[in-house]
Amino acid sequence: MSLKELEDLKKLQEELRRVEEEAVKERNLRDELNEKMKSLSKEIRELKGEARSLVQKLREIKEERRKKLQTLMEKKSVKDKLKEELRSLRSDIRNLIRASRELRNGVGGNRNLEELKEELERLEWEYQTSSLPLEREKVFIERISRLEVKIMRLSKLREYEEKIAHFKRRMEELVNKLNTLREEMHKLYEDSVRDLDEIKELRSKIEELNERIKEKMMERDKVKEEADKRHENYIKLRERRRELMEEIRRLTILLKAKRISMALNERRKELRKRAEEIYNKYKRGERLSFDEFKLLVEFNMLGSKE
Repeated sequence: MSLKELEDLKKLQEELRRVEEEAVKERNLRDELNEKMKSLSKEIRELKGEARSLVQKLREIKEERRKKLQTLMEKKSVKDKLKEELRSLRSDIRNLIRASRELRNGVGGNRNLEELKEELERLEWEYQTSSLPLEREKVFIERISRLEVKIMRLSKLREYEEKIAHFKRRMEELVNKLNTLREEMHKLYEDSVRDLDEIKELRSKIEELNERIKEKMMERDKVKEEADKRHENYIKLRERRRELMEEIRRLTILLKAKRISMALNERRKELRKRAEEIYNKYKRGERLSFDEFKLLVEFNMLGSKE
């Protein structure tokens, strides 16, 4: 067994310790990186869950705002129709007022329709029940004719006034409806503006979350890359450890074999020396034991006593 072989064995054992230490270091670093990767994955899942929740809320608010805008458009359509009806009523009222003014001019001072009707009935009764001269009859007919015209105009005037009053009441109803409608539309508009502000805020939060998710995923990819590198190093070191252990085992066996061979050689020398001593006894004719005899046979020393 040479000194060089012992030195080689020592170098291999030192390299084995170094490789094992590096393997443990790489394995620990790999495990730490894997734990960090798990933590990042958990954080990414939580951020994605939060983003999904905000996206769902965004969809709901957008749908609510769409419905509000749709309702707002429907109310606007109703408002336009009410305003159109108001314009039509104002026009009708103006026309009725103009027609009423013309009728008033033809009615004169007495505008009591019932009195005029009573007067007409009286004149007609008197005309029908009296025997009148031709001139007087003509006067009656003219008076009755004027009264009929006056009553007709006054009746028409009353009809126009009733229509005007009816239209004004309708206009009042429409104005009230318009005011209520405007308040509802204003509230819907303000709600839609608030919804829009919330939508913008949610979009900003979602974009921020997506940016954070992207950053965390990039960080996780880098950590994974480093963990894979450490794992690859660990596998290489494990393979090198196996090779070193095989080499150490081979060299150890070789050294052990050499030691055994050397020990056997030393034993052989000792036995040879012992055999020579026994052979001298044999030559002297001294009695030998069975083991001594076997030893002489082993070294082929039996023969003549010369």
